[in-house]
Amino acid sequence: MISPGSRKHFQAERGAWLTRSYWFSLGAAILLAAAPIPASAQGTPLKVASLEITSDAGIYVAIEKGYFRQEGITVELSPFNTASRQILPLVQGSLDIGGGAVAAALFNAVAEMEEPIRIVSEKGSGFKDRSASALAVRKDLMDSGRVKDFKDFKGLTVAVSSFASAPHIELLRGLGTAGLTEKDIRIIELSFPNMATAFANKAIDAAMFQEPLTTMSAEQGISVRWKLAYDLYPNHTVGVVLYSPQVVKNRPEEARRYMVAYLRGVRDYNDAFMHGKGKSEMVGILTRYTRVKDAKIYDKMVPSGLSGNGTVNRDGIAYDQEWYFQRGQVKKKVNIDKLVDESFLQYALSRIGRVPD
Repeated sequence: MISPGSRKHFQAERGAWLTRSYWFSLGAAILLAAAPIPASAQGTPLKVASLEITSDAGIYVAIEKGYFRQEGITVELSPFNTASRQILPLVQGSLDIGGGAVAAALFNAVAEMEEPIRIVSEKGSGFKDRSASALAVRKDLMDSGRVKDFKDFKGLTVAVSSFASAPHIELLRGLGTAGLTEKDIRIIELSFPNMATAFANKAIDAAMFQEPLTTMSAEQGISVRWKLAYDLYPNHTVGVVLYSPQVVKNRPEEARRYMVAYLRGVRDYNDAFMHGKGKSEMVGILTRYTRVKDAKIYDKMVPSGLSGNGTVNRDGIAYDQEWYFQRGQVKKKVNIDKLVDESFLQYALSRIGRVPD
């Protein structure tokens, strides 16, 4: 359930959890039913960051379907405008669980900590046909044939949300397929809402855009979704579930059970958008919790790429850190094995089993 301290629009948990035989084997279901709920979990809520976006779907579904309650966990949602603003509260312990970006800021923060923030699960990746991030191009440039391939980007102005971020890496990997570098284009930094305005004003030619703005801009005839993030950097882990040092050390049992409920929520999301199972219910949940309130948009959006097994692309995280390090955006490299802690994830998978990703 959501504690009284959460925002008003986050409604109380409702309903019992429903057994979904498609996802759960009989053995996993027995383990799930047999596991006792710790009495201590009924006390202080876990403070969990909420960005009000579809990649947080696992959290919202677990609340609405009572998965956290079944695990004996109370969740208090803490709203944030950006992932980067979660780092300091996680370090200080005023936030227990965050949803961070695999960006230079995360590596730099962890490098300075004796007891680091831990990446415990994936929470957003560039999968085939499932990726909230995409490279969009101004519609008139596509219609005129000015842009047909990456080689045509030479001389264009392209926006990214941050210079030291996953979209920046994805853009440059795409350009590299045509032998171009960032010296061949003009890269500027803009927030996602400002990208939409810049497209309309023809101030930019392309952008590493984000749903639902990608779809909304395309619907208005301003830009075209040209390439998904998968096409630029396949299976790139860009978002992760982060545990604070305090929750890892002081509340490990709740941290493990949180992952069980969270993954069940993610699987329901994937079930809805990949297989059409319970989609209307899912859209109802997302319109309540996210910033996308128009249910019709969900039929046109590309779903967020979420792993039903929470799989983190370790090689990709190591590649990204090296990329930031070579550019001077990360001053001191961290041990990836120290940063990524899959023990909580493995506990969850031992309870509910694996699913096709």
